[in-house]
Amino acid sequence: DLALVASVLALGIPYVGICRGHQMLNIACGGNLFQDVMLDGIADQSHDCDLHPVETMPESASRSLYGHAVDVRSEHHQAVRRIGRNMRVAAISSDGVVESIEHTAHSFVLGVQWHPEHAVDRDGDRIAEGLVQAASRQAA
Repeated sequence: DLALVASVLALGIPYVGICRGHQMLNIACGGNLFQDVMLDGIADQSHDCDLHPVETMPESASRSLYGHAVDVRSEHHQAVRRIGRNMRVAAISSDGVVESIEHTAHSFVLGVQWHPEHAVDRDGDRIAEGLVQAASRQAA
């Protein structure tokens, strides 16, 4: 998995990492993870849960896709601890858990901790549409 993410980054291919793919993106860029958000004391509630809100950061791909905030479905117990090289936080939950990251040197390399395929009201489609648009621009 790490070799695949490293190849995607080296080739400049648009990428979306979901849940574990989000974590692998951060690790591939030299970051690390909290092993358990509850046991490590960084979250006040489980992130293996139903809907919860995340706030997107200004000028991020997540903000352009979702606006200021979005309700997401998570199923994780690990989370980004130290952000990797050339990465930035793109969204956080209300308890401060990093929910989205993006690469600063690529036009569309995005990781989301949540599961957009379980979204309500087509919110999950926004990431897929963003990826297709980025790939189309690159191919042109």
